[in-house]
Amino acid sequence: MSGVNEILSQTGINARIRNVQTVATTDALVDTDITWTTGPGCAGGTVNGILTAESASVLALARSATATDVNVYYVRSGTGLAGVAGYALGPDDFCAAINILTNSGTFQMDIGMGGNILAHELGHLLISPATAGNVLEHTAPAGNFLSTTPAIGVLNRQQSTNINRVGAPLLLP
Repeated sequence: MSGVNEILSQTGINARIRNVQTVATTDALVDTDITWTTGPGCAGGTVNGILTAESASVLALARSATATDVNVYYVRSGTGLAGVAGYALGPDDFCAAINILTNSGTFQMDIGMGGNILAHELGHLLISPATAGNVLEHTAPAGNFLSTTPAIGVLNRQQSTNINRVGAPLLLP
């Protein structure tokens, strides 16, 4: 968790764990199908990811009673996308299926990548409404916390501005 705070604190955000719940579930959900497919574009021309049935099932498990909490699900693996260490499910990439306050969250896979992966996935949810392919997310310059080449603890001014925007649904005053 310390890697998350180190990265997000650059924007003035500190992450804390409010509650941890263990959920009994099936092997099918522990190895969650996260196959990426898209449907017709959303309003504004953004991407429309199709939520798999398994992903929807995981997102419904043991949700926090506080709508602004980010639900983080630790799963053994994400089948359908090879080598994925984490996966954010938010309305910017799943506009028809996800609402940020009712069924969004991140999946963290059990492949030992450290706190920077959680910060990376939280970044996807916080930077909205930019999509994963946006220059503020996966196509950010190398070294940026949302870059894929490699993702380390650098945050740029525009990312910070988007994360701290007025009305951001997951930020509390």
